[in-house]
Amino acid sequence: MGTIAEEGNIIDWWEVTYKPLSEKGYMDIADKLIENFEILRKNVSIEHGQCPVIFSPMAIPFLFMYLEGGLGGELVRKKLSPLTGKLGQKIFSDKLTIIDDGLLKDGGNTAPFDDEGVLSQKTLLVENGVLKSYLLNLKNSFLLNMPCTGNGLRHKPIMGERSYDVKPGTGFTNVFIQPGDSSYEDMIGDIKNGLLLEISEDIWMGNQETGDFSGTVHIGKKIENGKIIGRVKDVTIAGNIYNLLNEQLVAVGNKIITPNSISDAYHVPYLYFKDVSIN
Repeated sequence: MGTIAEEGNIIDWWEVTYKPLSEKGYMDIADKLIENFEILRKNVSIEHGQCPVIFSPMAIPFLFMYLEGGLGGELVRKKLSPLTGKLGQKIFSDKLTIIDDGLLKDGGNTAPFDDEGVLSQKTLLVENGVLKSYLLNLKNSFLLNMPCTGNGLRHKPIMGERSYDVKPGTGFTNVFIQPGDSSYEDMIGDIKNGLLLEISEDIWMGNQETGDFSGTVHIGKKIENGKIIGRVKDVTIAGNIYNLLNEQLVAVGNKIITPNSISDAYHVPYLYFKDVSIN
């Protein structure tokens, strides 16, 4: 990791791996770190309004906090979730398949059982856009008269940190998004004027019940004529997760990435959306 502090910029960036590396592997990571710094030191502007946005695997955990609430048995039971009563219905793009897997190899939340002692399992949540299951702990599975999915976790509200300071609620174990058929390079190359969102740390401060989100673009890269040209600052991003994953999803990346520095419980590709509000 490294930090650059200069006039107009304070930049932190890092690359993380938990796998053994050869000398070449270390140099590849160092080269990638340097390349990112070179991009992020170039401040560029972006037009406000609707534009294509690619969410990186580091940005997806922040966005998916809304989906975690919507799929959770508590909001479903209270009929506060937009997904209440929609099992078996098409809710998202058919490009999207989402799995919660408490047994996923190398998953950050992988364990034999959840925090209520229920055996962990692999749960198909969304298949080709169709809602297949909710996230259920013991309480809500009983009240909804549905099988428990082993998602009773002691999660703190922000970024899912596990702690014995809180009672078991309902949340994701390990999130796996089925890869699509689009490469990262093809996604970038398809955009004439848009944004690659790397990090928006406050995007979670929206409305869990409706899925409306808004946040600051902390690390964003301007895409112009199929190339990344610099860093975008002092703008916000806004939208609705249910609309994004249904109407706006253009492509799902073909490579699964684990953003260890943000959450090693997410194993996800890049997601490319066509119209997202930038202000």
